[in-house]
Amino acid sequence: MDSTELAAPAAYLALAQLQISCGKTGEAIWAFQQALQQDPDWVEAHVELARLFRQQKSQQQAIAHYQKALTIQPQWWQGYRALAQTLQEAGDLGGAAGAYKKAIALAPSQAPLYCELGVVQEQQGKLEQACHSYHQAITLAPKNAVAYNYLGCALAKSYQLAEAIKRLQTAINLDPKKANYHNNLGQVFIRQEKTKDAIASYQQAIDLKPDYTLAYYNLGKALQYEGLHPEAAACFEKVVQLEPDHRTAYSNWGTSLIASGEVEKGLTCWQNAVAPYTEKLQAYQEWVETCFHSPKNEWESAKLACSQFLKTLQASKFQEAQEFLCKIYSQLGDATARYGIPQQAEQHYQIALRLQPRNTDLQKRLGDSLAQQGRAQSAIAVYRLALTLKPHDSSINRQLGKLLEKQGQWDAAITCYREVLSQQQLKKSPPLLEVKSNPQQNIALSNPEPITPPEQTYFSTELWLAEQGLLDDDHYVALGGEKKSDPSDHNERISCRGLDCAPCLKQINHWFLPIQMGQGFHRCSFPKTPPVSSPSLFVARIPYGRAWAVPQENHWLVCKALAVMTPDDDLLSDLSRDYPGQLPPCSGEHTPHQIFKQEQLPPIEKINGTVAVLTGLSGNVYFHWMIDILPRFALLSQGGINPKELDYIWINQATQAFQRETLEILGIPLEKVIASDDHPHIEAEQLIAPSFAGHLGWLHSWGLKFLRETLFPPLLNQQSSYPERIYICRQGARHRRVLNEDVVIDYLSTRGFVPVALEELSFSEQVNYFASAKAIIAPHGSGLTNLVFCSAKTKIIELFAPNYIRHYFWVISQQLQLEHYFLVGSAIACPQIQQLMYNNSLSEDIWVELATLKQALDRAKLD
Repeated sequence: MDSTELAAPAAYLALAQLQISCGKTGEAIWAFQQALQQDPDWVEAHVELARLFRQQKSQQQAIAHYQKALTIQPQWWQGYRALAQTLQEAGDLGGAAGAYKKAIALAPSQAPLYCELGVVQEQQGKLEQACHSYHQAITLAPKNAVAYNYLGCALAKSYQLAEAIKRLQTAINLDPKKANYHNNLGQVFIRQEKTKDAIASYQQAIDLKPDYTLAYYNLGKALQYEGLHPEAAACFEKVVQLEPDHRTAYSNWGTSLIASGEVEKGLTCWQNAVAPYTEKLQAYQEWVETCFHSPKNEWESAKLACSQFLKTLQASKFQEAQEFLCKIYSQLGDATARYGIPQQAEQHYQIALRLQPRNTDLQKRLGDSLAQQGRAQSAIAVYRLALTLKPHDSSINRQLGKLLEKQGQWDAAITCYREVLSQQQLKKSPPLLEVKSNPQQNIALSNPEPITPPEQTYFSTELWLAEQGLLDDDHYVALGGEKKSDPSDHNERISCRGLDCAPCLKQINHWFLPIQMGQGFHRCSFPKTPPVSSPSLFVARIPYGRAWAVPQENHWLVCKALAVMTPDDDLLSDLSRDYPGQLPPCSGEHTPHQIFKQEQLPPIEKINGTVAVLTGLSGNVYFHWMIDILPRFALLSQGGINPKELDYIWINQATQAFQRETLEILGIPLEKVIASDDHPHIEAEQLIAPSFAGHLGWLHSWGLKFLRETLFPPLLNQQSSYPERIYICRQGARHRRVLNEDVVIDYLSTRGFVPVALEELSFSEQVNYFASAKAIIAPHGSGLTNLVFCSAKTKIIELFAPNYIRHYFWVISQQLQLEHYFLVGSAIACPQIQQLMYNNSLSEDIWVELATLKQALDRAKLD
């Protein structure tokens, strides 16, 4: 063999190193590749190539060379560490965790490896495992401040806030000059709502690191929360100076400037914040102007005003933009006031008044919202302020007079009423209730006058029946489930935000353990059955019992509260529900039932005969109809009551096709339906009340079995052919749409997916599409309720908006052993604009990045 051939690999290695020193990466890669052609097992060449490819963000090529080096030198723990880091950068978190574990097996005394593994486990959502890894690092290196910092952050994510503070304070004691430790401590204080402590921590971080962008941003947010907007604006301005492309800082800077009265400058900041999102905003505007060009209610008016605001903002027409912005907040205030959330209405009116401080109509509505909260003195002050601008306004004088009268300020109230009379504008008050005609002959008004709400609550229907001497098999049939203790017995009171309670959602998320498989793409691992048992299940018969429900008025004013009451006007808590609802793990303190906030209830309509109460919250929505209402028919049967033999069924409505079709399968004639939307307050000779089927929106195993066994067999069509891959469209929806759905459908068609519009199908067809599918992609929405009819191993990719990720369909997939993935759409990095576009995260639209979608399909092996 020629001696020059033997020297060739070393020569190429020397050449490569020379090219690296000259900054010629491409030439260096070529030289290393030439060396490997001479000697494929040269570890040093593989390692250098991996490092160079990693610098070029060519992670897959880097991974291949690290893996080759490790097959040659399998005891090289540093190689496994480098491989893990590269896999992490490539989004393969499972592979990264595996590589770190191999490194740890080879070098178990290396504390940094445990910290790095913990970071990957955190990214996967495996917080318990991450904490365990950090603890191992601390055991090996008790003075490892880095490990304490990581552990504190992970504990904070798990809402173990007191323990998180202890760990972060330990990190600070070990290394007091680390600015990020102080910043992280501030973040935990924010979660505890200790804003002043958080501000002190952020300031300490900035003192240690004057160019610390994140600390300035967090300080600005904390100052905003305290209402210190000029100081907050200065913080966000500093962020933008340090990081000119920080869009979220522009957004918050604009908000604080507007709150400080610098409206045009604030709008300029918002314009900068949304500059990169022209395509998304245009898609939103086109949809809004198509759907809501003739708005029918306050919510639709706010949507249309938002579209007009975005257009004028982008066109630098700031005066017009300010007018539209005021209209948005005004309409949102009206919408939330009408929905019964006066606290939110107050906030919206306050912002609108900053934009138009002399608008007396807004001042009156602000006063109204304060009065609804029982804040009489604040409302009186606002009404009087409005009268300084418009002293002869009859509506303001009338409202002020009513409040003053209630306060016993008779002379002041009389002055207001005299002003109303002097203007001769006092109008006759409209009737409190328009009583609708009764289609059933056996329904009659027992009392034509509105009545007051109940005053007393029974936590348990069983307890009330026992006190009446009616606890027998004819009046109460227990069907299992878990009985809850009376909340009045709890010493500790913890506030809860209902279905949006962050600690509860975090706990539920942990049960399903979503594992990140790539940027914005996760797989539900379903490690074990969630520890959620059915609440107490029963059927009760209440002689001359009453039922009340808030009727649905439109697509957003849904049935938001329902109640069952005794003949003695006591509320039966376990048969009554209202929003914001309650999640399974929650045992916190909830606001009183909405019935107690009603000044009056509609007149009672008396029904001769036996009536089953089945109305549910949002009961006209397909998901809630299927999950919360239909399983209650099974409870009736288990309680010895044949639903077909009842005189009537009181239920939200039976006008939609899916309602009629499912009732027909259950053998319920439509003439037996009394719609609670039309008859919201009834009394029956015999009120039959099955318990709720479970936690709101949570389908328990017995309910799933009932739906599959009852609805599936009669509808299964084995004669027709249905596609194996389907995409569920939401083009007809009024919220949570995929804004770039046309592009998504075009791409999915290349992967064999067929678009399906469920609203155009019968219930039977929907069942068959899902029963036949092997892969389903769909935006989060009611259509996914049909997962109930899927076969095991069906692959699901659920599309979420970034601020509304919920578990409802994971519950079904876990029980049926479906492969459930989810993809999170991209966000507009301008929270304030996002809130204007979507006042509630529930309605947030979805923007799917095609690169993420492609990665998701590849990872799910949907070639």
